[in-house]
Amino acid sequence: MRFVTSKAFLLLASNAVGGPRIRPAGSKSPSSTRHEVQCFTARQAAALLDYALSNEPGLIPFFTFGFFCGIRPEGELAKLDWSCVHFDGAKPEVEIPASVSKTKRRRFVDLNETALAWVNAYRQAGGKTEGALIPFTPAVLRTKRREALKATGIRWIQQGMRHTFCSAWLAINHDVNRLVLLSGHNNPETMWRFYHRGMREKEAARFWAFVPPSVNKIVAFQAGA
Repeated sequence: MRFVTSKAFLLLASNAVGGPRIRPAGSKSPSSTRHEVQCFTARQAAALLDYALSNEPGLIPFFTFGFFCGIRPEGELAKLDWSCVHFDGAKPEVEIPASVSKTKRRRFVDLNETALAWVNAYRQAGGKTEGALIPFTPAVLRTKRREALKATGIRWIQQGMRHTFCSAWLAINHDVNRLVLLSGHNNPETMWRFYHRGMREKEAARFWAFVPPSVNKIVAFQAGA
């Protein structure tokens, strides 16, 4: 079989995930333009959650589900309510309906012990587990987030909570196919390229170990109890 080449296009070799792709001649390949993702450090995530617990408990769900579940903050997290958080059964999880998911496909995200501990802290601080997951309008949320950043001296990273989750999860679990399902991404190759070694395993362990002070972790509880 012969392939006819031209100056206009270059045929890229096919790969196991996406198949062959065509790009204009002279354009840079994805690998040559790749930028490392920016993550929050474990210390920064801890500082933001500590601030929320002490000053603005309403921010706890935003940081908890953003950092420890990797849910997209604007497109998905802002549209969820507590009925999507399933505490019953042996495996607590968050349901992202197709109507909310960026990919228009329903997915389920594990509600790990770290996330559960912070949800429990939110409840103990008087937070309600019914209605909207984020108890603020978008404008109020932006204001309160800015106040948290100013108080902690942290610079906000666009999509940084999601990048932090993906990097920290892969550093500990090493299963890129599972991460694709949890994060609602489409391409294991892209996930591996951006998040493999995105965070050192030691740093990831610190990230997942951070739980609220003087709050007992729980396995499951009934929403609205």
